[in-house]
Amino acid sequence: MIYFLFALSFFLDGIVLNLWDVNSLFCPLFSMLSILLLYPCFEKKKKEYFLWCTLLGFFYDIAYTNMLFFHPLFFLGMAYLTDKIFQKISIDCVNTYLLGLGWMIIYRVVMMSFFVLIGLAQFDSNLLEKSILSSVLLNSIYLFVFYFLIKKIRIKQRKQQFSLLNLKELQK
Repeated sequence: MIYFLFALSFFLDGIVLNLWDVNSLFCPLFSMLSILLLYPCFEKKKKEYFLWCTLLGFFYDIAYTNMLFFHPLFFLGMAYLTDKIFQKISIDCVNTYLLGLGWMIIYRVVMMSFFVLIGLAQFDSNLLEKSILSSVLLNSIYLFVFYFLIKKIRIKQRKQQFSLLNLKELQK
């Protein structure tokens, strides 16, 4: 189910990008935010989490950008920092939303800086502000919906694990 959610967020990026113009108010960052949202599902399997985040970055670069190796490195760095941050703070709705908002802003600033560094764009604070604001609305809705969906899935998995443990104890 976890891998399905990674794939769903990846394809939702493409669907929304095809429905709305990139410069509209709805600029999706679903794949990036899925890294944050799915972290609790990988809490005990860090290497697998880092591998999936890197793979997601490769697929993202291949499908949606022409910047091979940028997103795998960014997504891996984001996954590593998410792991370190969630070791210090609790994983709840407010912290997840605030961290997601932070990741959206950081991503937009890094992308703008990257484009300025390679000469594809000149720094424009209005454009940066617009790109950040275009990310916040749609992605905030995504964060809340998927946070509660993943929370529900995790609760269901825990109940199944608990019932399997009880079944094993009864068989003894």
